[in-house]
Order: sequence, then structure tokens, then C-alpha cells
Amino acid sequence: MSHPNKLSTDVLVVGAGPSGLTLAAELRLQGLSVIIIDREVNATEESRALGLTIGALEHLLSRGQIEKFGELRGRDTVHFAGFPLSIQEIATDLLPAVEIPQYVTEAVLNAWLEEVGGVVNRGWELVDFSQDTDKVLSILSDDRQNSIEVTSKFIVGCDGAKSTVRSKAGLDFKVSTPSVQMLLGDFLETDLPDNPFGKRTSRGMVMSGPVGDGAVRVIVAEFGAPLLERGKSLSGEEISSAYERVLGERFEWDSLHWGSSFTDASGMAEQFVKGRVVIIGDAAHIHLPAGGQGMNVSILDAANLGWRLAQAVKTHSRVPLQAFELERKEAAMELLNNTRAQGQLFLRGVEIDPLREVVAKLLEEPLSARNLARSVSSVNLRHNFEYAFKDEAVGRRALSGVFPELPWETKRSGLQKTGQWLYISTQDPDDECELVLDRFNIPQLKTSSICCETEKEQVNRNAILLRPDGVIAWTDQSDISLEMAFTYWSTKNTH
Repeated sequence: MSHPNKLSTDVLVVGAGPSGLTLAAELRLQGLSVIIIDREVNATEESRALGLTIGALEHLLSRGQIEKFGELRGRDTVHFAGFPLSIQEIATDLLPAVEIPQYVTEAVLNAWLEEVGGVVNRGWELVDFSQDTDKVLSILSDDRQNSIEVTSKFIVGCDGAKSTVRSKAGLDFKVSTPSVQMLLGDFLETDLPDNPFGKRTSRGMVMSGPVGDGAVRVIVAEFGAPLLERGKSLSGEEISSAYERVLGERFEWDSLHWGSSFTDASGMAEQFVKGRVVIIGDAAHIHLPAGGQGMNVSILDAANLGWRLAQAVKTHSRVPLQAFELERKEAAMELLNNTRAQGQLFLRGVEIDPLREVVAKLLEEPLSARNLARSVSSVNLRHNFEYAFKDEAVGRRALSGVFPELPWETKRSGLQKTGQWLYISTQDPDDECELVLDRFNIPQLKTSSICCETEKEQVNRNAILLRPDGVIAWTDQSDISLEMAFTYWSTKNTH
């Protein structure tokens, strides 16, 4: 970023983590100008959030970004509170949980942003901002005391749990009191066993598994240990000693790549939107990092916001952001509920064992196990659009397995690479649909079968309309016409 005293842009994005990078790329796809800043001079080299699950992977596949990760390595199961769950019944062509350190994910997202004409301005932080009915005026500074005034139509806080944007906007953020302290370390040259679903004792819980580049991650929850500051840096000895106290055995290690701490505190902002201020990701909701869901939900926050914010800018309407807030608060609440439940089941002593036995029995029922696997994979949520109550396929994310006959090369190249609406059908559209597609310049794709998911089963459809974020907005079995469904989202756009 050059250093004039004043700049203007459509959107100022604060924070260049996964949510900020994704949002900036999405906004560029929609033709908006973006300034994205991050206070850190260099991108992180820490592994931090580990892995991508189906929801985020499917979105990146739809944007043609999956190949940038190279060969994907992961597991064919996910877990809920240590109970392994199969995803065989989920219609995806991807692994359910891919082991990718956060710095790799951020590098891929940064490369995508640069492809679409964006760049991260590092070493700059938000000092203050004010908003009125037409604009946001922000003051930025760098470590050399340079100062810039940025005028934008909107400002989006992607700046984490201690969000400056959220704080200065006066957005209430209610967080539960933490009860359990957890230590995390990525060790090199270690004999730590592969224990991805955790091991519980009367003194706590430990889990471990590879994180790439020869490192192995261990997480230790020690019951009754004093609570540390969230994100506090830790030494390898502190983590390995806690491991020994919980399991009664030591592990060998050469060095610690990264060590940190976290708790089971959780909560979310009462508002995600206030005037021309929006918050997403950890700035909007925090939770126990069970199953690696946080980064994935943050990426999906950005996917949902990108096209809505573009509509808000282009139509001078706040209504698209109302729809964003409704849908992503719903997703955040599902996230908080399932991670809080996991904390109760996984991070308590022997007194919880009877309940774990009951849950294990319930998960023997295939539908329960399937829906829980979908929940921790961020693909279980169905948005109840007011026109779609009778069509269970509408309101859900269209996964890659919905189109079993489409070649992988076609899917890998990105079915919605430009962030566009997409009409997919098994036959030529009728005259009425053809007129709608032509009038609104909606691309078409033909395939031999479409098999959509519902809560209980998979159902066949002959035609579907995908929103820019990959959610099914209409099918040939919907109660309203294609034109009415598209108009609902392009004009009214709320529910």
C-alpha cells in the first residue's frame, strides 16, 4: 500500500487470517475494491488451526482452489467428543478432514487473493474509525508512525477474538466463564503416538496426531489446572509435563515448533452487523476448538458475506446484510452448541462416563451418526427460506457428490470459480427458465444426474439454482418459479 494521506475503497477488511483473506478474494470476484490490512509484518509460520473439513473444502473446490494444496492428506472419519464418525453417507468427493496447518491454508488463500487482484497490506493496524449513514472513516498506522485515512463504504472485522473492530463499534460480546485449561504443542522429532480421537483418564484428556512437516500436535486438558491467558505461549517442558501428569507417561521430543493455550470459553456477539460495520470469524464467535471447526466456519462466514456485501454496495441496501446476519448467527449457534456439548462429554471426569455410554449407543443409529458428522463438518445446516419449506433440498450446501456424473476435472476447475450464480440441470431448460437465465446472465451446466441431500435421505432433482456461496436456492420441485426464487435473492434477499 502506498502512503498517501487519504485512500478510498468499497470495503476495508481488518485482519488477514483465513476469514479476511477469503472475504477479500470473494469481494474481488464480485468486482468490489478492497483494502485488506494486518498488523503483522509477516504471515504466520505457526500451524495454529489444523485442518479443513468438508464445508470449507467444498467452498474452495467450487472456487477452483483445491489444487493449490497439492496432495491432500487426511482421515476418512471425523469425531465428536472422541466418538469416531464416518462420512460415507455424505455426498462429497473430498476427504472429510484434511490435515493442513493454518499457515499453508493462508498461503493458498493469499495466492487466490493475488490472482483476483488483491494484496495484503502488512504492518498496518486500525487505530480508530467512525461511521455515518454513507461511509466509514478509518485511521490506520504502521510501526513507523505513518498514518493513513481510509474512507470506505463498509468495514469488516476479521481480526480475531480480541477484535479491535468489534470493540470500537461497541458490539456486545458475551463469553462463558472458562472451566478447563488446555495446552497445545507442535513437537518435532517425537515419539508421540497417533491418537486423533483422544484418551481420557481421571486426571484429564490428551490427543495427538501429525500436523505436517514432520511435526506432531499434542493437546492436553488437565483437570483442575490453573487457567492461563488465552493464547499464552508455552514451552515444550510445560506441555510435556502436563502430558505426563495426565497419562502417567512421558514422550520424547527434540524441539517445540509452537506452543499455546486455550480454554473451553465460548460465546458470540449479539450483533454481527451494526450500521456499516460487520464482524465475522473469531471476531464474531469463539468456542472450544473441538474437531477443528473454527477456521472452517470462519471461511464459510466470509463465503456467505462476500456476495451479500457486494449487493449491499451496489444496491445501497442494508437488506442483504440482514440475511447474512440471520444465516451466520444460526451457523454460529450450531457451532457453539456442538462444541459446548463436546466439552461436557470430553473434558469432564469419570462422572460423565454413564452419559458417554448413552451417547455411544445413540450413535449406533446411522442417521444420528450421519447428521452429527455433517454438523461437525459444517454441512448440516439448512436455511429455512420462507418459500422452501416443502422442498428439503433447498437451503443446503450443494456438495460435490451431488453431481456424481460430472468429471472430477470439471469440479476441480471450480464450478463457481467467478463467484457467479449457477443453473445445473439434467435436461434443457424450458422456455420460461431459458428466458430467466438469459435475462439475468446466469450460466448453465448440464449433467446426467443431480442427487441432493436432505436431513434423512438423498433425493433426485432435474434442475437446481445455486447461490454464489453454493447454497441451493431453487430446484425443479420448489413451490415457486425460477424467476421468483432468483428475484427473492437479487432484490428482497432476506427471510
